[in-house]
Amino acid sequence: KQWYQRRVAITAGMIRVSIFASCLVVLALAHVYKYDPDVSVVMKYDMQGVQVEVLKRGECDKKCDPGDMLTAEFHGFLAETKERFESSEDHQKPSSFKLGHGYMIKGLEIGLQNMCVGEIRRLHIPAPLAYGKIGDGKNVHPGADLIYDVEIINIQKRKKYRLRLCVDTTA
Repeated sequence: KQWYQRRVAITAGMIRVSIFASCLVVLALAHVYKYDPDVSVVMKYDMQGVQVEVLKRGECDKKCDPGDMLTAEFHGFLAETKERFESSEDHQKPSSFKLGHGYMIKGLEIGLQNMCVGEIRRLHIPAPLAYGKIGDGKNVHPGADLIYDVEIINIQKRKKYRLRLCVDTTA
């Protein structure tokens, strides 16, 4: 009888620990990046129709250029409702893409130019530079202005090729 009671107590303790651990995992995964209108802005300017707010300056030993491979954390919001519609958190890893090759909406291509590693920008992108009159077919309705919070994690500079001209002087 004592053996049985001890086994029941151990099993009950293990179940409590398991439930506690499950709750911790749920709480950890429940962290969702939300739009914060009160974040302090270091600098604000317009870049070809995209309103850029620099929220944090980065390490500017190298800036990104078209053709560079970027790794970034990003969060996209509908400007009207501040509802998040897209995020690198959804993929559970930062996103990688080549800048200036049309892989992203035009407003992101413009707003990410000359960013540095560690820099955080909030980009206010008007509908014509986002998904325009058609929307994205899922979460972004036609004519929606967007807001993206973007942090550059890594910049892999594009390879620069040199063209050498060989002239045959024997002829």
